[in-house]
Amino acid sequence: MMGGMWEEELAARMGVWWRGEVALPVDDAVAWLRGQRLLALMGWRAEQTGWDLPIELAHEIRLRRIRIGAGLTWVEQQLRALGETALELGITVVLVKGAAAGQVYPAPWMRPFGDIDLLAGPGETQRLFEALLAAGYEQEAGTEGMRGWHLPPLVPPGGRATGGTRVEIHPALAQEGGRWLFTLAEWQDGLQPLPNTPGLWVPAAVDHALYIVHHAVIHHELEMGLQGAADLWFLTAGWGEGEWEALANAAEGAGMTRAVGLLAALTAWFWDAPDYEGARRFPTPPDEVLAPAQGVMAGVRRRERMPRAWRDAESWDLRGALKYLRVVLLGDTGQLSELPLRARVRYHMKRPAELWRNHGPAVWGLLTGKPAARDAWAEARALQGWLRGEKSV
Repeated sequence: MMGGMWEEELAARMGVWWRGEVALPVDDAVAWLRGQRLLALMGWRAEQTGWDLPIELAHEIRLRRIRIGAGLTWVEQQLRALGETALELGITVVLVKGAAAGQVYPAPWMRPFGDIDLLAGPGETQRLFEALLAAGYEQEAGTEGMRGWHLPPLVPPGGRATGGTRVEIHPALAQEGGRWLFTLAEWQDGLQPLPNTPGLWVPAAVDHALYIVHHAVIHHELEMGLQGAADLWFLTAGWGEGEWEALANAAEGAGMTRAVGLLAALTAWFWDAPDYEGARRFPTPPDEVLAPAQGVMAGVRRRERMPRAWRDAESWDLRGALKYLRVVLLGDTGQLSELPLRARVRYHMKRPAELWRNHGPAVWGLLTGKPAARDAWAEARALQGWLRGEKSV
């Protein structure tokens, strides 16, 4: 969007969330809240503040809450079965991402998710994968070897029609420079049992918060939407000095102090809470980083999909370029080591077509001087430049 058009759309959409004011067509408000996975949470927010929402919006919220609630019944049964499998195998399995985030909300139905994500130790992921296949799960068609950060997705017995949720098994939740991040070994000492689910664990709050920041800010560059700001808000609710200090230390050790500052600033903006402790404790991003980030996170500033060079290249010299090129061509080699040889071969065979499909149009746009491509590249450079602590953005 050109000029101030996206800012106007942002104000209209955020007005729904901030004040319960629906100044745009109700169907548009419903679609935006659903796309941001905030529809059920919007109902809770309206109840807390006493807003009188348009009847059409209130109806959609009720339907969404009923559907999520019904699905959670199936998810709870599925989690118990997964925990039993982990106990039978004698391995530690951690519930992560959306299903784990929902545990800190006032009620789990407020936090929808599409997959059940599990973290296991290196060498244990394949055992878990094979055990679930033996239990009736099926590998999702067309995914073998095409997932770098988790094994191919597994569809529950009977498929989604039975109410089951897809399962993804991770040996790590991120990788930078060939080094795995957010692993079972890193989190082992702080793990907590998942309530009422023997065999499954959840990360400690500080570990989980740092991962949420990495996933939202560094990995997806805020394109996954506003749910990350909701997650961080509820996860840090009631934190005291000890938790905030622990997060600051963990962020410094991971080189993520500014990333935490950016998501904390966005969380304060999203909740209209300028006194949010996270925003007070961490570096505040400049307006030229924060304003576009708000638009991207809210889904009104749409960027062309670009190669993540500004994120993934360690340096802008020959050595850094060669290492980045290796990652581009070979993929996430650390995660691929968890796949059997046959799946790795298929991954590498499909890699060229995947790269062209995902990034060919954007690279061509850069080479031909397409304004939208140049803007997306410059925006990514500004964001990553600030996150890395460069003097100017």
